[in-house]
Amino acid sequence: MILKLKGAAVNVTTANTVASATLVRIHATSAATITVAGNAAGTFDMAINTVEIVEKSPADTIAASASVSCTPVSYRS
Repeated sequence: MILKLKGAAVNVTTANTVASATLVRIHATSAATITVAGNAAGTFDMAINTVEIVEKSPADTIAASASVSCTPVSYRS
């Protein structure tokens, strides 16, 4: 998978739209529970040193139980 960066990474713990991105790369350097609120609502757990890609609506927010690095991305076309 090839990703295109759409903005700078931000550290997230409290609710953040991550630049209103619809696709977000999340890197957890410690174990964390991720909460997505809005149209794509739900939670999931991330293990230490893992990466996940989350698809969400622009107004949806991402929050985490421990600081995670979130980067707005898109798939390279």
